Amino acid sequence: KTTNLQQQLETLESALKQKTKEHSDVLTEVATLKKLLRDKDKGLAQTTSELEKQREKSLQLESERNQEALLETLQKRRNMDNLEQDLYTARQDADRLMEELRSKDKELKYRAETLKNLESQLSQERSRGIEAARKEGGCLLLAPTPVNHAVALKVQDSKTA
Repeated sequence: KTTNLQQQLETLESALKQKTKEHSDVLTEVATLKKLLRDKDKGLAQTTSELEKQREKSLQLESERNQEALLETLQKRRNMDNLEQDLYTARQDADRLMEELRSKDKELKYRAETLKNLESQLSQERSRGIEAARKEGGCLLLAPTPVNHAVALKVQDSKTA
């Protein structure tokens, strides 16, 4: 019976060694898996950190682009407002100048009419003076202008004829 017990003890010790070895292998595998899991967690954390940095950088670039676009839009709006103001001022100036032009035109028309009337009166006065000189048989002296010179020559020609 002792041998049998001895055999059973050896079998149990062998089984225990086998189970201990399996347990050790399992613990080693668990440790390896834990290490792999930690490495994966570190890699994931690092990747997440890099992605977050890239996201922040992308958001910052987008914000800068939006700010630049907004500033450009504001500048264009200011320029457009300035152009509108310039156009308004130019229109006011044009209206004022047109009014001045109309006024000057009226004044020139009045002066032209006055000049025409004066020339007509002068012509009538000359004609009367020429007639009076003919009737009296004298000579009419006129100021030396091309028109007066021509009239004086006509008077002389009519006397000699």
